[in-house]
Amino acid sequence: MADFIFALILITLVAVSALCSTIFGGLHSLNHYQLKRKAMLGDKNAKLVYPLHSTGYQLLLCVLTVNITVNAIIAVLLANKSGNIYSVIFSLILILFFGELLPMLYLRKRVISITAFLAPVLRKILGFM
Repeated sequence: MADFIFALILITLVAVSALCSTIFGGLHSLNHYQLKRKAMLGDKNAKLVYPLHSTGYQLLLCVLTVNITVNAIIAVLLANKSGNIYSVIFSLILILFFGELLPMLYLRKRVISITAFLAPVLRKILGFM
């Protein structure tokens, strides 16, 4: 049962890392004027994302901070679980492929809808920082 909970926590942390990576890469590549135009034309998701995107680098800094924290937690959890070099290699592969590269490749096209879905959470994080 403890291994199941550990795996569940690990999967959740990798999912959060993947979302942060997607939001960071996607928002960094979004054109501010195109997003504003979509919002003015009535795109519901763009209307939610535009005020967040207008905060500039503050949002990117918040998302990057959460991503780095989650990745560090993943590495520490895996190191505490096994305590050998394999945990370091496994955490590197897990974070690199499933937390960074694959989400950026596959979810980048949906960054506006993902960010709109997470807009309340992102506003709370911005308010906290």
